[in-house]
Amino acid sequence: TTVRFQFETNQAQAKVFEVYNLLGEKVAVQNVNATSGTIELSVADLPAGIYNCVLSAATSAPVMRKLVVTR
Repeated sequence: TTVRFQFETNQAQAKVFEVYNLLGEKVAVQNVNATSGTIELSVADLPAGIYNCVLSAATSAPVMRKLVVTR
């Protein structure tokens, strides 16, 4: 199963998309080099639960979203 996150930013710098479980453990990471588009994340290996997704860049505030994986 794949989840898609759409984003748009005016900053051309590299960004990192990270996924954390509720214990704060990083369970996925993906580098993003575009200013807009779609991030695709496979959740096939993630157990059911709630996750925090963070898109961050060096000079801007991170964007956070919640992800709920159900089986």
